[in-house]
Amino acid sequence: MWSFRVRGDIMSIGFKTDIGKRRELNEDCLYVSGKSSPVWAIVADGMGGHQAGEVASGMAVEDISEYVDLNFRPDMDYVEAGEVLRRAFVEANNHIYNYSVRSSKFMFMGCTSTAAMIHSGKLIIAHVGDSRVYSAKEKLVKMTKDHSYVQELVNRGIITEEEAKVHSRRNEITRAMGTEDSIKVDISITPYNGEKILICSDGLTEMVDESEIFEIMADNDNPADACRALVDRANEYGGRDNITAVIIDTKYEETEEDPK
Repeated sequence: MWSFRVRGDIMSIGFKTDIGKRRELNEDCLYVSGKSSPVWAIVADGMGGHQAGEVASGMAVEDISEYVDLNFRPDMDYVEAGEVLRRAFVEANNHIYNYSVRSSKFMFMGCTSTAAMIHSGKLIIAHVGDSRVYSAKEKLVKMTKDHSYVQELVNRGIITEEEAKVHSRRNEITRAMGTEDSIKVDISITPYNGEKILICSDGLTEMVDESEIFEIMADNDNPADACRALVDRANEYGGRDNITAVIIDTKYEETEEDPK
C-alpha cells in the first residue's frame, strides 16, 4: 500500500490482483501512481477468448501511464486533466491496434481499460469496456456504465439490472481497447468529497454482489486489507476469472504496524 499527503490529507492506495481459481494466466493488469499529484490508478482486463489478452492489457497500462506521466501538469484544471486521460487512452488504443494487425499471433487482441484520477477536487474517470469504478460512502455507487451487450439491453428497457446479472451474454463487451483503429473513451468528471474509490475488473463484480463489496470495504479501513478481502471473497465464491481491485481512500492513515 502507498500513502502520501495531498493538500493536508493522507491519501492511501491499496491494490491486489489474482489469477483466480480457474484461469491459467492472469490477463488483468494494474497501475497505481506513486506520485502525490495526480492521485490515480488504472485497471485493464485482457479480453477472454482472444489471443494475447495479457499483452493488450499490459500495453494499455504501460502506454496510458507513460502518456500521463509525460503530459500531466499539477497546475492543470480538471478539464485539462480529463483530456490528458482521454488522449492517453486514444494513443494506447492506436498502439495496441497497430501492433495486433502486424502479427497473426496477436490479431484481435484487446482489453478493457478503466482509470480513476483525483485532481482539483474532482473524480475524473476514463473508461472503455466493463471494468468498473465505484464510489463508497454511505453506499456503493457505480460510477461507470459497462460497454456490454446486456447493458445495451438495460439501456433500452428490454431487461432489468437484476436480469442483466444472470443473462447468458453478460460477458460480451461492445467496446474494447485495440480491436479497432479508433476508440470512443467515456470521460466523467464529478465532485470528490473524500469517499473511497474502487477500481476493479469484472472478475470481482461477477462473483461478489455490490452490497457485499460495500460491506467488505466498510469493514476494512486499510485499503490494502480491503483489496485482499475482496479478492479472497471472489475466490471463495469460485474465482471464475482473474480478479483485480484498487482502492483509493483519503481517510486512512498508515501506521508503523500496518502491513505493507
